Amino acid sequence: MKFRFTPHIAVQVDNLGKAKKFYTTVLGMDFLSENNAEAKLSATGATFYVEENKTHKVFFAFEVDSLQEAKKLLLDNNCVITSETSGGFMVDDPHGLSYYVSEMPKPV
Repeated sequence: MKFRFTPHIAVQVDNLGKAKKFYTTVLGMDFLSENNAEAKLSATGATFYVEENKTHKVFFAFEVDSLQEAKKLLLDNNCVITSETSGGFMVDDPHGLSYYVSEMPKPV
C-alpha cells in the first residue's frame, strides 16, 4: 500500500477573516475562493484550506489506490477514522497527525 502525498493542506484557525488577511498580505499566498466553511489559498504549488475552528488542527492529504485497503491498514495500526465522505475519510494517527485519505483517480 502506497500513500501519495498531495499538495493540499487544511488549517483550522480562530478567526477566518484575520487569518485570510495574514496569509495573503504577510505570507503572500494567493486567494482562490471562499465559501461559508473555508477560504482556499495557494502558495508554491500547494493549496491551503483555511477553516475557522477552535481545535487548531492541521490536516494533510494523501491519495491511495484502494480506500478499503488503506482504511484496514490504518485501523490495524492504531489510527482512528474521524469522519467519512463518499470520496475518502479523515484520520487521526497515533503520533498526532491528522489527514484526509482519498482514492487516486482511475485513468480513463
